[in-house]
Amino acid sequence: TGAADFNRAARYYFTGCESGEPRACYDLGGLFYGGHGVEESKENAAKLYELACDAGMALGCGELGRMYYLGDLGPSDHRKALQFYALGCKGGDHGSCSDVGIMVLSTGDEANATKLFKLACDGGNSYGCTNFGYMVEMGHSVPANPALAVRLYEKGCLAADDSCGPLALMTHMGRGTPANEARAIELYEKACRKWDV
Repeated sequence: TGAADFNRAARYYFTGCESGEPRACYDLGGLFYGGHGVEESKENAAKLYELACDAGMALGCGELGRMYYLGDLGPSDHRKALQFYALGCKGGDHGSCSDVGIMVLSTGDEANATKLFKLACDGGNSYGCTNFGYMVEMGHSVPANPALAVRLYEKGCLAADDSCGPLALMTHMGRGTPANEARAIELYEKACRKWDV
């Protein structure tokens, strides 16, 4: 996509956002966040994500939560991050459910974190499946079930997230799945390509 395409998209989204279209506000926020077709501005991105969130667009809530978590608007603010992640999760953004789960897990609440990871996974979020797979593999707040963990990691690995490494290890060791060294090597390589190591 060239600069002219981003400029055209920015004008289109600006018009849509001014007309009260939450998706246009969200998309324009993404352009401001990355500096595509507009001058990069995390502050403008946050305002646009908040407009989308206030209009009921869960993805806007989730992106605003990530900005607070990452410290894009100043020092990292976990209280505000959790607030907006929770709004996103409640509104149906399953990535936000996984993010809330990570924050809840950091407090030591494995049971609620596991529920949130499962909710994210059931909603099609691959990171939720990876996180739920880890909880199931290790038996954190649920009975350990290596075979189920393998299936969950497979979902994540297909989506090219972080679960190819754990899946490779389980395949190599024959844990939850028959040992298969050739397949394990393929998975290790896929994991390495993701991180370019």
